[in-house]
Amino acid sequence: MTIEELYDSKGFYYFCTDKKTHHSYLPIYSELFAKWEKEPIRILEVGVYKLGSLRLMEEYFVNAEIIGVDNTTYEGSVPLNRAQVIIEDFYSSNRELPPLHIAIDDGPHDVASQLAFVRKVYPKMVSGGILVVEDVMPGFKEHFDSLGLPYTAIAFYPPTDQADDRLILIRK
Repeated sequence: MTIEELYDSKGFYYFCTDKKTHHSYLPIYSELFAKWEKEPIRILEVGVYKLGSLRLMEEYFVNAEIIGVDNTTYEGSVPLNRAQVIIEDFYSSNRELPPLHIAIDDGPHDVASQLAFVRKVYPKMVSGGILVVEDVMPGFKEHFDSLGLPYTAIAFYPPTDQADDRLILIRK
């Protein structure tokens, strides 16, 4: 079962994530992440709102260590079993990061924080790991080019209902 099929089997009200409602990310994630479904990997997601994407990751990545970071807690957050949630401003934190296989930025959605995420997280990615920046606005190219890292930009057409329905993928 892919991560998209898992989401479809229980739906938005169970997982409470916009990764297949306002955005079109789960079909891409199904392809990108399938090889790690049962592996003992480490995942980081920054910007976890009501924790729904962490719940989805817990159920899909059965042997993963999952870390979520957000600068606040939200009423109505879904219950979690294994994921560790850290409440702090990731972008200004000096917390040491462990080696990561998957890292997802779903934070403030502004280019400055997205670039800060890449600069901070990319050095901690394991060989073969993938870093994902979600919700990238138009006009990103020169900013991401300035990082000097090869990346893939994916824009969804037609876009859902969001101007930021784009992903940046950076492989290590």
